[in-house]
Amino acid sequence: MGTGARPIERPLWIAYLAGYLDGEGSFTLWHGVTPAITVSNTFPYVLEALRKEWGGSISLKKRYNDLARTAWEWRVCGDRAVTVANMV
Repeated sequence: MGTGARPIERPLWIAYLAGYLDGEGSFTLWHGVTPAITVSNTFPYVLEALRKEWGGSISLKKRYNDLARTAWEWRVCGDRAVTVANMV
């Protein structure tokens, strides 16, 4: 017997990612020049989905406090960031 899970249709998936970026993302000019979008989270699963969809990179964030949870950051820059912003 299957899991019953259905694949999400692409327009709905992009809408989900757009909402995620709206709530969790940061749209900036990196070094004051290059468009960039970043998202930080303690759960890397959605960050992996963002990387798979639009490229970019995921890196481990530095912990400034021993009590802080481990966190990751997804970042996409330049023309790809512009493409993402236009899609969402």
